[in-house]
Amino acid sequence: MTSDIKKFGKRIQSLRMQANLSQEELSEKMKISREYLSLVERGKRYLSLKKVFELACILNIRLTEVFNFEQSCLKKTDKTRN
Repeated sequence: MTSDIKKFGKRIQSLRMQANLSQEELSEKMKISREYLSLVERGKRYLSLKKVFELACILNIRLTEVFNFEQSCLKKTDKTRN
C-alpha cells in the first residue's frame, strides 16, 4: 500500500508540473499549505476525495486522469501472472 501512496504522490507531482504550476501556486489554489502538498507528493500524506476532485477541476482534467497511474500498475501485474 505504501508504494501506491508514493505512486499517487508522484502522479500529483507530474500533473502539477504538466500544468506548469509550482507547489506554491497549486497549494494556494487548493487552499492547503505548500508543505502539505509536498508531503502528498512524497507519499507521506493523503488528499481527501474532495481535494482530489478540486485538483482535477483546477487542472481542468477528468477525475479519472488523476488516478491514471493505476493502469501501469495493472499492466505490470498482468505480465507477472503470465
